[in-house]
Amino acid sequence: MLRRLTYRIAAPILWLGAACAPAGCSKSEAPAPDPGREVTMSFRIASRAPGSRAQEIVGTEQGAEAENRIDIDRARFLLFTQGGALLQELRPVLQEGAPDFASYTVTATIREPYFDYAAEEGRVRFRIMVLANWPDEALAAVAGRTTEAAIEAAKAAWRMPDAWMPAADGPWIPMYGLKEFEVSTDELRRSDPSAPLQLGGADGGIHLLRALARLEVIDKISSKNEAGYPRVSAVRLLAGSYNRNALLIPAAFSDGEQVTAPTLQTPADASGADRAFIKTTYTADQTLNPSGTPNAFAFDGWTTYLPEMRFTAVPALQFTVENAPGIEPATATYSIAMPNADGVWDGQFLRNHIYRLEVTGAGTDQNMRYTYTICPWDERSTDISFE
Repeated sequence: MLRRLTYRIAAPILWLGAACAPAGCSKSEAPAPDPGREVTMSFRIASRAPGSRAQEIVGTEQGAEAENRIDIDRARFLLFTQGGALLQELRPVLQEGAPDFASYTVTATIREPYFDYAAEEGRVRFRIMVLANWPDEALAAVAGRTTEAAIEAAKAAWRMPDAWMPAADGPWIPMYGLKEFEVSTDELRRSDPSAPLQLGGADGGIHLLRALARLEVIDKISSKNEAGYPRVSAVRLLAGSYNRNALLIPAAFSDGEQVTAPTLQTPADASGADRAFIKTTYTADQTLNPSGTPNAFAFDGWTTYLPEMRFTAVPALQFTVENAPGIEPATATYSIAMPNADGVWDGQFLRNHIYRLEVTGAGTDQNMRYTYTICPWDERSTDISFE
């Protein structure tokens, strides 16, 4: 029992970092903990989580490169006992990344006596936590915490700047994952860098949830003339109408499952400037002429990113519709609240989901028409219904 107690107290101290080390040298007569035998493990991390929110889901959609990417070199991989005590930080090496950056395979070679002393009937259980793309202030909030519960209780948060947008070369969206594995100790002992033990099987890796939601506004006005008027020309979220604080670990997280309720920081930060959108293009098969012949057609759209939040009743989303030249008024601006939308949006934003508003008709406030959709932010479906 001495080895077990000594190591489980000593190992988590590494997570405190060098800042806690005293100056000078010291000598201890206590025996060094058994480092354990060397083993090599390989596992997959992915931003494609199977499963979805149970209600009102009409399709799923894959993230773009900038929404999927993970900085492997800065990500934290924490190894825990089955009971949630920190053992050590892993330093895995990237083996392979998917072309769309939605998944990565990494390999770690370590020494860990827990794999021997905690084994039961030739098998051992342990957990791996992934903190991906976290800002420095969030990593500092969990430094020195030596259990899963303590890391979750730290409520690490990120205050999203008003102008923040993910980009192919960074910044990237913060993500979180945690999964328990059960493996054979014999297979662990036989593993080596040339033949690592594959954790979780072919698709049983660690599934990450993004800390943000994506909001889209798409111009699908049906009454356009041949020149494309009327058309949506600008979209923004008004200052004070959206939350800027994102809690990076969702409550009741479970690997491979979407969240069903927002995890909100109290108080939410609704200060700041208007939240901008970036213009994008959406493509779908649509009927473009009276004959009904389907064609690939591009729709103008606008995209922004938001932490989890509950909607307010005040006007929040503002968009401008531009009329054809010579038509008065030249433009019309509409401001709408972010409503419950007949139960589709449930009065809230959930992380790792896409919220889509489609403008289908333009005119006076009474004639403005739009539809709402919510999708889990996973894999692309071949048939997404927008109505």
